[in-house]
Amino acid sequence: MEGNIYANNSAEEYHFETLPSNQEKWCDQEQQAGRQTPQRGGQRRPHCHLYCLVTICVVLQIAGLCAWICMYSQINAGIQDLDAEVSALNVKDSQINAGIQDLDAKVSALNVKDSQINAGIQDLDAKVSALNVKDSQINAGIQDLDAKVSALNVKAPIVFVEISGWKRFGCKAYYLSNNTSTWEMAREQCIAMGATLAMVKTEEEMEFLANAIAQRFWVGLNDIGTEGTWKWLDGTSPASGMWTPGEPNNEGEEDCAEVIKKLNDVPCGEKRHWICEKSLVI
Repeated sequence: MEGNIYANNSAEEYHFETLPSNQEKWCDQEQQAGRQTPQRGGQRRPHCHLYCLVTICVVLQIAGLCAWICMYSQINAGIQDLDAEVSALNVKDSQINAGIQDLDAKVSALNVKDSQINAGIQDLDAKVSALNVKDSQINAGIQDLDAKVSALNVKAPIVFVEISGWKRFGCKAYYLSNNTSTWEMAREQCIAMGATLAMVKTEEEMEFLANAIAQRFWVGLNDIGTEGTWKWLDGTSPASGMWTPGEPNNEGEEDCAEVIKKLNDVPCGEKRHWICEKSLVI
């Protein structure tokens, strides 16, 4: 029986020939210990197999640890990247908030200016309204003054005519002289009275004067400047219907006009009564 065990041992020894020297010694010691201590059931514990299994487990643990460290590093790097992105977003958010606050401040400033402008417009509207009221009052005052002046203009000429003895017709007063003079002297005497030789422009005036006089009177009409071109003293031309039929005929240098019912041309050096006129409109 013992010889069979040894035979089995010698048959199993080839498993240890490929092991390193230290392991061979360890295995020899184990074999010797195994020989000295008989195993239960006639079997030996597989110490070499256990050693290999432990070694593999350790290697796997080391590999797993390395993989975990690598993964942790990647995760940590990703977290740092996320932190950097979050920080950048926070910075942008702060900038946006600052921009919003700046815009809010500008909007508030614009609202203040808008309120000031509206207040200014309201103030201007009030001033314009006040000016309109004053303008209406001034216009009313002007109209009142115009009415008073018109009333005075009506009354003053009447008083003037009544006092001085002038004859009034429409807006004119006429003075009929009692003495006679040449046309030029008559013109100067009218100027001295603040008047002018009468200028008869309408049929109504002609009719009024024709009824007021019974003699020949000088009027302010002549063709001294240009022969044949008759002009009143204000430069206007007489109406053709105011001349006596056949006149003016310019017989004997007849360059000045007289009135007796109608106009007639006579020499300026002859003496006639004369008519002055004065406007009653101030």
